Amino acid sequence: MKHRTDLHKVRPDMISRAVLLSMSVFMIIRIIMVYMIGESGVGMLGAPFEVYAIGCGVFLYSYERAVDSMIRLRSRREQYLNAEYGMKIAMKWAFCSGMITGILILCLSIPLARIFFEMPKGYLALAVSGICIILMSVQGAMRGYLLGFGAPNSVLHSMMLQSVSSIILSAVLAQLFYRYGLRVNAILRQEDCAPAYGALGVMCGMALSLLLNFLYCLVIYKIRKGQIRDRINNGAPRYLDSHVGIGSNLKALITITTVFSFLTLVDQKIYFVFAGMRKNAGDLVANWGIYYGSYMGVVFLIAFICTIFFVKGCYQFSAQMTHSDITMANEQLGAMIHYQTLLLIPVTAFTAIMAEPIQTAFFGIPNDSAVGMTSFGSMAIFFVSFALTASCVMLRLRKTVIVVVNVLLSAVVHVAVLLCMTIMAGLGLHAVILAVMAMLAFYDLISLMELSKMIHYRQELLRTFAVTLISAGAGALVIYFLNGVLIDLIGEILS
Repeated sequence: MKHRTDLHKVRPDMISRAVLLSMSVFMIIRIIMVYMIGESGVGMLGAPFEVYAIGCGVFLYSYERAVDSMIRLRSRREQYLNAEYGMKIAMKWAFCSGMITGILILCLSIPLARIFFEMPKGYLALAVSGICIILMSVQGAMRGYLLGFGAPNSVLHSMMLQSVSSIILSAVLAQLFYRYGLRVNAILRQEDCAPAYGALGVMCGMALSLLLNFLYCLVIYKIRKGQIRDRINNGAPRYLDSHVGIGSNLKALITITTVFSFLTLVDQKIYFVFAGMRKNAGDLVANWGIYYGSYMGVVFLIAFICTIFFVKGCYQFSAQMTHSDITMANEQLGAMIHYQTLLLIPVTAFTAIMAEPIQTAFFGIPNDSAVGMTSFGSMAIFFVSFALTASCVMLRLRKTVIVVVNVLLSAVVHVAVLLCMTIMAGLGLHAVILAVMAMLAFYDLISLMELSKMIHYRQELLRTFAVTLISAGAGALVIYFLNGVLIDLIGEILS
């Protein structure tokens, strides 16, 4: 049928891969900003960028997936009028909540930046993040509407437009604002104006990219509205119920997609509080910028790229489970874990050993703190990739409640480890890295246990982990000695 033509051109896993690519773009922007506005600028960018990420999780992902699921469920019964009604209600929810949240952030940006985040001049970027929340409020519901009614190409194009435009606009405006900030520094004889203006430029670029994306979604929505209206008119009469069908799913998705960003804000606050009590703590904003840009940007980018290769396997496994093919599901899960381990363990080991050349490749002149964090926290690559894969499988199997419980338990582990390592051990940013890795490791462990219990699966630990670990260790030792011998030559070539 004509209204289903787009659906056959895009595999279901392509949308999930596009989401991972969008997350990779966030990391790329952080890396670029270390170049352009420095560690202090990235440190001031941290809180506004996480607010922006929370908005993306709520409005661009959770609303999109909830509306898409609701429309697909209604479409099976040809209840297209009910699906359209549910979409309109979702758009009203999104618009009202987005407006209220964005206006609150705009009004409270100064006290939030000064009291909570302890970066008074960061209020400018934080205020723009409130504008971003307003701009993205209804886009997720619109994209879910298009996706549910068979227009996945338009949604993919929207994601691509937002990713490309956000990189270009944030880079251009960050450079312009940072140069202006340097002049303000010279006039006021201060040093923190340029980083603040640079962070403001980044957020202005993100806001403009959202505006472009909103206009694109609006145009596509108007173009597709006639085709969708024909399909709705040919469906069954409206079923008289007041149940919208997205509430519980929406709340679960919001929890899953926003917990990590909220924890990052908590990490920043706890680090600033306890590090500020110690003498010789250094520039806390710049230190946070090193962690947020040089460490998280590089390590999480590698993890996201590695995960993209296994998204299709998650969908194949879920399809076999849906059709009750337990034997094939066992084989698929075993193969997926085996091949993912074959990739992740060597990548993790090489990242730990080659931390300095990797930082040199990304930033030209490596920062000693960034090199130490990358080497110390490289296991996050392994844990992040497995966590994303497990979440994808669980969500495809509609085990959303289990994922929510796992995420919340992991958040408790994160906060507990962070407080213990910060208060008792006196660690700084390494406590944050340990807390992140402990949370992800706990999430991976309980998720694997739950998947194994569902299908009575037992992993071949010797073949999967031991042999791979030995091989990766041997290769890492060779790389380590080569790195020690040729470090000057490698650094010169890469820079």
